[in-house]
Amino acid sequence: MAAYTTSLGRKTSTNYPLVNFLMAAESDFFIGALGSTWSYLIDGMRNTRGKVMAGYLSVNKDDRYW
Repeated sequence: MAAYTTSLGRKTSTNYPLVNFLMAAESDFFIGALGSTWSYLIDGMRNTRGKVMAGYLSVNKDDRYW
């Protein structure tokens, strides 16, 4: 993975995850694992941007409240 990230360059390897995060935060429906920090951040961002009633399917609901 390090070789792949290096081949993309610093700017691109930073922009791709950021764009993916923003697209997921704007989505109307999301499938993720709330035990994952990345998915938890996406869910929190969706809630603060007014998508409280938007669909979210967690593949491991019990891991959110650990």
